[in-house]
Amino acid sequence: MSTTTKTTEKIILQFDQRGFEYASAMFNEKNNLIKSIQQVAKNELDLIIEISDSKTLKENIYNAIEKKFKVQNTLNLTGEKLAELMQLNLKPIFEASRLLVSYDEIDKNTTPTKEMFTISVENEKETERYNHALKLIETINKTRSLTNELLALNMYLIVFKSVIRLDSTGNNFEPLPMFVKGIF
Repeated sequence: MSTTTKTTEKIILQFDQRGFEYASAMFNEKNNLIKSIQQVAKNELDLIIEISDSKTLKENIYNAIEKKFKVQNTLNLTGEKLAELMQLNLKPIFEASRLLVSYDEIDKNTTPTKEMFTISVENEKETERYNHALKLIETINKTRSLTNELLALNMYLIVFKSVIRLDSTGNNFEPLPMFVKGIF
């Protein structure tokens, strides 16, 4: 007795190349900025700063000061108090980090992947809607060839705008991702 397994190819409806490239660039910029902040802290005060998304930069700097001066800190002062009493010049670090605020929404630990910017068919209902859209496209193409394309592409789009759209070339139809996903 043999068993057959149904293997299905992943159907990609849309890939947001521009969004992926933007997210990758922002991710790289934030990580490069963090490295430069850490380098300034190392060069100026010999501090090793661990920058985390869960704490503010000030908290991270003051934690690094507490760790560095743990032995000398017999009064168990906070990093902020230690910096104040020792008259540490934190200005170069804060200057280097002034741009970091604009990257707050970007998680420094999550590298953007193409899958994050891809819309694909994921279940049977979506596959069924995808196949219906393909059948509609096939019917339109057959009708266009029989009628010598008397109707412009825009006329079909007006009637079937909730099911199909023009592809990136502007010459052919493709299933509308929102229809396949059941959003319409």
